[in-house]
Amino acid sequence: MDSLVVEAEKLLYWQGCQVRVVSPASEPPAPSPGLVGRISGLAPDGCLLLDSAAAQYKLWSGTVCLS
Repeated sequence: MDSLVVEAEKLLYWQGCQVRVVSPASEPPAPSPGLVGRISGLAPDGCLLLDSAAAQYKLWSGTVCLS
């Protein structure tokens, strides 16, 4: 993993917390609004990793809130 991603992940405030996707980006395969999952970290390309009961999603941009 890129050292920049490793350093940024240390500052990821809600890592391990359960969140709800409020407004995902429009790029497919964007998770659906209302999806609930835990933030598990950052992908090597820098997007947010969100683990739900069904799958792991990459959130490129959008809005999440604590659920």
